[in-house]
Amino acid sequence: MGKMGCQPDVVTYNTLINGLCKGGRIEEAMYLLVEMYHHGLKPNVVTYNTLINVLYKINKVEEASALFREMGKMGCQPDVVTNSTLIDGLCKGGRIEDAMSLLGEMPDSLNPNVVTYNTLINVLCNK
Repeated sequence: MGKMGCQPDVVTYNTLINGLCKGGRIEEAMYLLVEMYHHGLKPNVVTYNTLINVLYKINKVEEASALFREMGKMGCQPDVVTNSTLIDGLCKGGRIEDAMSLLGEMPDSLNPNVVTYNTLINVLCNK
């Protein structure tokens, strides 16, 4: 792409990151996040949601939480998908109290949805 004079944008990177994550190539996907920074591109909520989700799926709870914090530092506002993903990951990692705390901290603009509540109901019923 670059050789042809066409520079990748955030959507291009998001597509590549998503494909790498689906293929289990998480380290390469994380490298693309760093590459975005180096090229002056600002990752968006889709970028972070994709990476946070896959990190939780492979049980890298601390890395996912760190990426969420980085998201905030970079000025990228989480959405309801971000928070639902965090709650799901925390629950699956056995951190139910942290998940409940996060639910209570969600701003009014990010009202929990049915996925958020189903995740919590499921984990609480199983416990």
